[in-house]
Amino acid sequence: MTREEVLRRYRHLRAIGMRHHSAALKYLARPAIADHAGRLGLMAGQTLIASSEEELTLVFDLAICTAREGRTRAIDRYAKARQLSPESDEIAMLEAMRRARFSIWQIDRPHDTCGLVVEDLLR
Repeated sequence: MTREEVLRRYRHLRAIGMRHHSAALKYLARPAIADHAGRLGLMAGQTLIASSEEELTLVFDLAICTAREGRTRAIDRYAKARQLSPESDEIAMLEAMRRARFSIWQIDRPHDTCGLVVEDLLR
């Protein structure tokens, strides 16, 4: 694929992922948000105090993609409620989001066509 084709495909899939992420927010329980924010030191009493959009995004990512033992994840509750075509990019992205795992990456170098080559430091 050319750089332009890669970028076009990436932007298409990224937009789908962002729509899923936004929609999954409706499946969050407020206590889960407060719990994650508290563990990150972002709660003052009952008030979430994020100093950047990135901190807030991390809280929501954790709340959507993780759950206490015996509880379901918001991303899984959202996926169960959706009816998507089995061959669509929408279901492919949603399933990829459900399989995603948090990690720490190190940037190795620019990719020859587009993006970056990274190393997963945890796996």
